[in-house]
Amino acid sequence: MSMTMQFPQNEVKKSKRTRSPRFRLGGSKVSSMLMTGLALFMLLIMAVGGLGAYFLYLNVQAVHTSGEQNSRAQQVLLMSKDMLHARVSLLVAARYQQEASSSMDPALKQKAKDMLDQATQKLETVKKSFVDFRKNLPEDPEARRLSLRLVSTYQPYVDDGIDPMVQALTIQDYTTFYFVNNQFGIERSITFEKAIQTYSAYIDKQEKEAFAAAGEKFQQALMAIGAAVLAGLLLMIAARIIFGRAVIKRLIEAGGHFD
Repeated sequence: MSMTMQFPQNEVKKSKRTRSPRFRLGGSKVSSMLMTGLALFMLLIMAVGGLGAYFLYLNVQAVHTSGEQNSRAQQVLLMSKDMLHARVSLLVAARYQQEASSSMDPALKQKAKDMLDQATQKLETVKKSFVDFRKNLPEDPEARRLSLRLVSTYQPYVDDGIDPMVQALTIQDYTTFYFVNNQFGIERSITFEKAIQTYSAYIDKQEKEAFAAAGEKFQQALMAIGAAVLAGLLLMIAARIIFGRAVIKRLIEAGGHFD
């Protein structure tokens, strides 16, 4: 005799109804989760892009400032070279004039004239460069101070040394020419060259510091981007785990239930 056990139908339905999945995400919807994940990824991408643009802007500014300072330094060095060339040309022209006066050699006289013309041309070039240099003084306080010091040494060198030498040589006043050269020209030239060397040394120092700072900012940018990439990977892993538990696991359980 077989015995069959029967359970009330309402109890079976109740037991099935009380079953619930092990993992529940506070009732959050899958679409909200996906939108939140996409928003986080978008914010992360924007942050990385903004960070890269910021460091790129800083490096561009540093390179631009360094380029301007280097251009001024090259201009100053060219002024110094032209001034020295003009002064040497004046001394050579004076020697040619003296030799031409004693020997009455027209070739030496022409050489003296050519050297004097060459000196005056160099001086005109220097004066134009100096005017441009004064109009575009740097904004950096120390560089501006050194620039003004250079200006203060240039003007006496021209007014007390070079221009009187040119005038004396034009009228063939050799006594005044050599007196001005020995008393003012040499001294003013040394002071002017020291100001140029100080200014150039400061610009070189600034340029090295700018390149060092640019390299440091580049390393910081790499570190920040690396941290952002790592955060993105962690976010992807977290999204995969949450999505797997909230959706995939439930689908598997539902499939097993229907099987």
